[in-house]
Amino acid sequence: MVRAKFQQAQLLQREDGFWLAVKPFWEDLPLLRRWLHVGWKGVQQLTLGEYRKRRSLDANGYAWVLLDKLSQALNLPKEEVYREEIRKTPGVSEMIVLRKEAIPQFRRSWEDGHLGQMVEDLGPHATAKGYHTLVCYYGSSGYDTAQMTRLIENIVQDCKTVGIETATDQEISLLLEGWDRAQKNKGP
Repeated sequence: MVRAKFQQAQLLQREDGFWLAVKPFWEDLPLLRRWLHVGWKGVQQLTLGEYRKRRSLDANGYAWVLLDKLSQALNLPKEEVYREEIRKTPGVSEMIVLRKEAIPQFRRSWEDGHLGQMVEDLGPHATAKGYHTLVCYYGSSGYDTAQMTRLIENIVQDCKTVGIETATDQEISLLLEGWDRAQKNKGP
């Protein structure tokens, strides 16, 4: 999979059909050239979305240190504490409506290999007979900086509630900014 950023795009009409043309960022050009010459195999899929900075691995490590301390204080498995913190974090889930019989397979696919990705069944849909409303939570491995910030803020608040010492707000901000610095130092 190739990820590249762009700020401008055009839909062009030519004799052989429509073409999507994008103006990539300079730093993504070597990656895109390699993909065009080496990585192109068969039909490709294009997924577009708003660019967001990814979260810091240092911030993720700190979150797990706090989750471990919190799980000890609460006498609960840290995986359970992690999942509860995700449930409490705004902006990290999607609501969908799905046929009741499709829920088990969807849940297996969604949650497979992802500790934080969960499906919560809210029950029958109010108007669509035979359908249920589900909340699908994303795990922190895919969070951007804003989402990771909200998760860590929740964890820190819960730690403070039970008397666990945490880093200062300034130290946490530095952890969250660490990923951005690491990305700028990375070569193409």
